[in-house]
Amino acid sequence: MHDTTPGFSYFQMAPNEAHQYKGIVQLLLHFEWKWVGIIAVDDDHGERFVRNLLPEFSLNGICCAFIEKIPQVTFLNLHIGDVLVKGVRIYELMMTSQTNVLVCFGDTESTVKLRCSMYLSRLYFMSTQPKDKVWIMTGQMDFTSYFFQRSWDRQDFHGALCLTSHTNELVGFQQFIQSRNPIRTKDDGFIWDFWEQAFLCQFYDSLLGRKFVENCTGDEKLDNLPGDVFEMSMTGHSYSIYNAVFAVAHAFHAFYESLYKCRKWVGGKTRKPLESQPWQLHYFLRNVRFNNNAGETVSFDPNGELVTAYDIINWVAFPNQSFHKVKVGKIDAKAAPDQVFSINEDAITWCSRFNKAAKHPKNIGCPA
Repeated sequence: MHDTTPGFSYFQMAPNEAHQYKGIVQLLLHFEWKWVGIIAVDDDHGERFVRNLLPEFSLNGICCAFIEKIPQVTFLNLHIGDVLVKGVRIYELMMTSQTNVLVCFGDTESTVKLRCSMYLSRLYFMSTQPKDKVWIMTGQMDFTSYFFQRSWDRQDFHGALCLTSHTNELVGFQQFIQSRNPIRTKDDGFIWDFWEQAFLCQFYDSLLGRKFVENCTGDEKLDNLPGDVFEMSMTGHSYSIYNAVFAVAHAFHAFYESLYKCRKWVGGKTRKPLESQPWQLHYFLRNVRFNNNAGETVSFDPNGELVTAYDIINWVAFPNQSFHKVKVGKIDAKAAPDQVFSINEDAITWCSRFNKAAKHPKNIGCPA
């Protein structure tokens, strides 16, 4: 979405959503999946996703088995019981539908709610046997286990394919992550809270009582955490933030450099950077171009969008409850026409039932 408000400049660090819609269609057509279900978060973003995706489906002969909305819990709607009941109903629909492929749009909270619905449905109802489905996740979603979900089965989204903002590994990032320690950063309250939630331990007894039985030592290792609790690699969201910070820094550098080079005089004195107007930075930001720490070029196109791509990530959950993300493809709208969509099928780990049946899941066509 572009902010066209007069007087405002818009710069987008994440890939254009329009490329994501086309990427989903290309992924479905590549595997000949033409009968799918759609699940979207129940808000304006989810409505826009469905509204923009359906015409793309229609143009390419892809049909929808159903369209369902993930319920939201807000201050105006605190009936958590109703939300859970609807979530269970959605799970029942997913399991009874003939389609093997589910396209899902939401956020990290949406993934948590779907897992809760699946867990409750199997725990209390058991009316429908779980079936392996292939999930196509959008870039706004992520697989995260809250502390109360740590012992739950991670197989629900095993084999999913997720379109995420492109990322690359930065030099020194691993060393930076491994140097994080709550003992050495006592003034950082965030890392203390994170440490307790991640390692299920507590540094001290609070007035509200203990949340966890174990005591934190500060010697716990981040790389021992499951991948759905904390990722040691650079995520697409983090990579976008990193590039945004450095884009602004480079723009400021070019801006200040121009002030001193031009040596514009105001009242007989050289203008100081602090006397300049914020809007004057926009020109330099729009024209910024640099290579980041990973060796990739960062720049904006004429629409103020970062010239970047989507990575196709395969979510893999192992029997020992470990969880990993594997990059298996890419969608790059700026590439040559024959290179916009690329995928390595041999690198994909499918749901267990599909691995036994074929190289990848088969899907029925649209009903007559």
